[in-house]
Amino acid sequence: MNPASTSVQWLSILQNVTSKCVETLKTNQQILKANLSIVEDDIMQLRVVKGHTCDAEDYFECIRRLARQSEEERKDITEEADEMRLTILSSKATLVIESDQTCRIGTLRKDGNFVVPTSMSINGIRSTISKYASRSNEILNAESRTKKQCDLLIQRIMNEFEVQKVNKSNIVSNDEMIQCLNMFLAKDIPEKDALREMLGGHIIGVSKGGKLHLADDGSIIIPWNVSS
Repeated sequence: MNPASTSVQWLSILQNVTSKCVETLKTNQQILKANLSIVEDDIMQLRVVKGHTCDAEDYFECIRRLARQSEEERKDITEEADEMRLTILSSKATLVIESDQTCRIGTLRKDGNFVVPTSMSINGIRSTISKYASRSNEILNAESRTKKQCDLLIQRIMNEFEVQKVNKSNIVSNDEMIQCLNMFLAKDIPEKDALREMLGGHIIGVSKGGKLHLADDGSIIIPWNVSS
């Protein structure tokens, strides 16, 4: 169903749903879950997810093929692969499956997660993980430290300005969030008192850009690079 479709178009689609379709969906979900378990166990318990450019059917077939290859090749896993398992377990990386059109080779994203095309074999995925394992751990460990710092600053903001909660948009990085929060904490006492009067009791949201405004849910939205 397309979110941009009208209510009439949604109704037309829903009318085509039968009990047989629902049973088929449940069966396919069970098959996918079982195959995912096999694949994730093979690649050191990394969580496998469908990327935005990957079609659901292609993802289903990709995971089924990888699970079959994994079971066929399990006896050939080397000591090197076992060592790689120990390395990866120190991180919380994710393996993202994208379409062949947008992802040609296996690589590492800026966020420390791995990305591979649907056509890649289980051996190719293992090689990609082995190649970028150390760098992935560095990125994710650094991000974990930054998040802890961010959480501490959020707690300080909640205490000093008496706000209910502080949220951030998904596209706002932890570094940007830290810069924003430190700007508030660096204010002098009169400014803090004025901000406490304005923000106290509210939910604060930090956004990527734009201007300070009131959201539909009543929360106060502040751009991360606000200067005053």
